[in-house]
Amino acid sequence: MEPVTAGGDVRLALASLVGDRVLVLHMPLGEEIHSDLGGSDVDCAVEGLDDSWALRLPTDWRLCNSIHYDLRGWYWVLERKGELLALDTIDDPLGLGRDSFRGSLTMSEGTNVAPSSTRAAYLTAKRIRKGIRTEAEWARIGRFARVDPPEFERQLRGMVGRPLAHLVSEPALEGRVPDPTAFEISRQLLWVRRFGSPTRLVIAGALGLRRYVERITHPTGLTVLIAGPDGSGKSTLADRLPDACGGIFKRRAAFHWRPGLLPPVGRILGKEARPTDQPHAAAPHSAQRSIPLLGYYWLDFVVGGLIRVLPVRLRAGLVIVQRGWWDMAVDPTRYRLRIPERAVRVLGALTPRVDLALILEAPTDVLLGRKAELEHQELDRQTAAWHDALPRRVPRVHLDASTTVEEMVQEAREAILTFMEARTTRRLAYGWATLPPVGRTRWWIPRGPARTSASAMAVHNPMRDRGRRAWEAAIGFAGWGALRLLPRGTAPPLEVRRRLAPYVPSRTTFAVAPANHPGRYTALLVDHRGRRRGLAKVATTEAGEAALAHEVEAIRAMGPALPAPLRPPRILASEPGLLMLEVVPKHLVPRPWLLEEEVAAALGSFFASTSTQGDGRLRGSTHGDMAPWNLLRTGDGIVLVDWESANPSGDVFHDICHWLAQTYSLLGRPSFDEVLHGVVDGRGWIGIAIEAYASTAGCSPEDAIDAMRSYLDARAERPWPAAERDRAARRALARLSAAFER
Repeated sequence: MEPVTAGGDVRLALASLVGDRVLVLHMPLGEEIHSDLGGSDVDCAVEGLDDSWALRLPTDWRLCNSIHYDLRGWYWVLERKGELLALDTIDDPLGLGRDSFRGSLTMSEGTNVAPSSTRAAYLTAKRIRKGIRTEAEWARIGRFARVDPPEFERQLRGMVGRPLAHLVSEPALEGRVPDPTAFEISRQLLWVRRFGSPTRLVIAGALGLRRYVERITHPTGLTVLIAGPDGSGKSTLADRLPDACGGIFKRRAAFHWRPGLLPPVGRILGKEARPTDQPHAAAPHSAQRSIPLLGYYWLDFVVGGLIRVLPVRLRAGLVIVQRGWWDMAVDPTRYRLRIPERAVRVLGALTPRVDLALILEAPTDVLLGRKAELEHQELDRQTAAWHDALPRRVPRVHLDASTTVEEMVQEAREAILTFMEARTTRRLAYGWATLPPVGRTRWWIPRGPARTSASAMAVHNPMRDRGRRAWEAAIGFAGWGALRLLPRGTAPPLEVRRRLAPYVPSRTTFAVAPANHPGRYTALLVDHRGRRRGLAKVATTEAGEAALAHEVEAIRAMGPALPAPLRPPRILASEPGLLMLEVVPKHLVPRPWLLEEEVAAALGSFFASTSTQGDGRLRGSTHGDMAPWNLLRTGDGIVLVDWESANPSGDVFHDICHWLAQTYSLLGRPSFDEVLHGVVDGRGWIGIAIEAYASTAGCSPEDAIDAMRSYLDARAERPWPAAERDRAARRALARLSAAFER
């Protein structure tokens, strides 16, 4: 599997990922393609928009926002090392969008820059709709249109219709601003062009309703709370942050403490405003007055949040809130309130929730040096209180406010971009369901389409009977589309997604499962038709990368020595931290813990392929992790996976001993007596497997007793992986070890 790459101009390379066919209509940095970004937008017409295309972004890019701004138009904001790029994509074969652009008019295979005639027609339709009458803009349109006037007129008629094209084609060719009449009637003509039949009107209504539901249920804006004690720099950060995040959001709003829809209580009572430099100077109100005052503030937060904050969030805006509701729990004296903290928390649970909290912290001496309005002890108390004031469900980032303003702003910007990237990615296409829904996530499974969800469940391969039955039932539910009923979970870890990105084909997502070791994951790539495209092992730590490198080397060097019916997996791609393997269609077996005679004989032959006698011990090739879950039985053989522990000079019978220890301690099969009598007395299927192994490995079956004793002693001395920290499993192996010591 080769990485998905695209050369040439970076904007064209990114645009090529969006869909099956991409036509670049407009890049505002002049008429030619420039390699520098310049913060420009790229307008694209797309056929076959890939909803999950951002999963294939190059490593240094991240998707920070996705705005469904038109019936069939999406605006994607990308960021790389402080630079921004926006892709404005139109997938509108019926021409229902604002500019009535039908991509099918000029689309061809691959990714192309639109010819001058198409660009001129597109810009003409867009400038007419927006009412832009700048002479320079129309002069530019004229230069494009005159390259091929007949084709320009044809394209323009296809976009805006004959009546409007008749009014604007001649001035557009001449590079002059059309008559005011054209602008006045353009809205009506475009409306008729877009919705001129009952069928088109119904389709547009359904698409519009869906878009509004999406925007309400998943607002593309962000509400950021900036909190911390006095002197931490809240106001400075609030002033600088909107400009630092420019380009990511479409609009902005800022509030100090509360939305302010309701006037200050002092103004209603005709009192003068208190000085802000003495926040604790006035005595608190009585409890009888504090309760209704708290209710008044709560009403402002709720109603004001709906009227002043929510519209900005729905329209991709950034809302900056200083202090916020929870400041009353941290510093009630500032608001002259004498209320129990529980009352603040109960009402606070009913207020609109902020998306992200930035908590500013600095040493108390630094805070006093900036503002000496509060005592040393009070500042210490408030700093500590902000660690527990917010509800657990509110994401928060603690920022070091003792640094320079520029560093603090950049740190805050990075926190916002990280949050936006994670939120936008989890909303792509159907998103992921995190299983189990509560507690530590064990699997990220795509929520849809149904065939994809069911196929992706193969990322887990349970061996125990009860677990297998439960998982098979879950696969059935996923096949009916039941995972879409689950809430959208978090996206898989960013580092995992970045390593997978170059190898994710078009219209493909993936399921992810953490491995037994920290920083290790397994990912199953599945396309929109449910076809499995690859199985990836991902490592995000140095130790994990070293283990994967060893596995690649072992598969390539030792794998060819495996005799039938065993064979190694086929490597599709490998690089530091990633190993992509072929997907093997598995056949379930009724008794997975049973080691067949032919498999044991093949392991013996594998051992004998490099066997040597040294230090009085027979050594040879061992897989190192022989277990039922690493044997994938297919129609034409058995694929042996997970070669991280492979050893060309391992101990004799190691693979047999490991198999018995794993199945006995983790699956409960075979029983204690079966293992003991099978190894010592050669009884049952275990005795048959040992005899088969010994006959091909060039050793005696009696050697299995000493091999098992040595294996169990070595096993007791090494740490257990996370999945094996099960007390019952450890007790089982301890009991087995004691039996072989006697």
